[in-house]
Amino acid sequence: MFLTKEQILNADDLETKEVKAFGGKILIRSLTAEEREELRKEVEASGQDLLKMMVKLVSLTVINEKKERLFTENDVEALSKKSAKELDKVFQVAQSLAGLGVVKETEKN
Repeated sequence: MFLTKEQILNADDLETKEVKAFGGKILIRSLTAEEREELRKEVEASGQDLLKMMVKLVSLTVINEKKERLFTENDVEALSKKSAKELDKVFQVAQSLAGLGVVKETEKN
């Protein structure tokens, strides 16, 4: 049996993953297609600033148990001052969940 339009639109399809970082456990979720496109445009506009992309992706994807974002746009600068090693750990998972690695591979081909 195939899914209906309503089933697709109502599906809880954002993946989550627990990660040990910053001295405890955090929850990371995948991006919506809209969020990923906004992030791509923002990074292009900022001249491919990797730190900005890393911190922005972390701010978009770290959530609480209720699936609410922990960080806002106002927290991006403060996040950029956190451990590079810890941010990179979270970024790698968020990048994978967001399918950003797949986009890079597709662009190469």
